[in-house]
Amino acid sequence: MTETLVIYQDRGTPAAGKIQVNEAELFPTPLAVREFFRRHPTTGWSDVEYQESGPGQLFLYADTLDALERLLDDVAVTRAAATTALHIMRKGTSMHRKVHCPQLAGAAFDAGHEVNGPA
Repeated sequence: MTETLVIYQDRGTPAAGKIQVNEAELFPTPLAVREFFRRHPTTGWSDVEYQESGPGQLFLYADTLDALERLLDDVAVTRAAATTALHIMRKGTSMHRKVHCPQLAGAAFDAGHEVNGPA
């Protein structure tokens, strides 16, 4: 199963997370790479090998929940993550397409959003 956003915690360590993003969307130029790492100096990254995501995907790793929140507050990151999600959904073979709930996703990112209907 393709992972697009993961939050995890090992015993005795702070919670951390990773976000799958489209590399071309996040890093269109070498300057964009430098600017990103100025904004997020503790963020790590690795290539993603999921077939559903298509080529040019990265995982961004945040070592704390605060760092993950900063990534999610960065418009460049959320646009690149949205591009990845759109590619997965358009492919049509993803399990995520069958279980995606826009209301639940909205509630996860907007505490003021009401969830209507089945989740």
